[in-house]
Amino acid sequence: MYGSDWPLAELGCGPVAWRGAVDELIGELSPAERQAVMSGTASAFYRLDA
Repeated sequence: MYGSDWPLAELGCGPVAWRGAVDELIGELSPAERQAVMSGTASAFYRLDA
């Protein structure tokens, strides 16, 4: 499950660089796995689709 560290990212490399790092880290995952990391798991856990 993805979660940013904003606003702390502003103290370091910034949100654009942080998102680039996340994209690189999950780049080899399947589309379904990337979707699960970026939103699917949180939606299921917090029951946002219900």
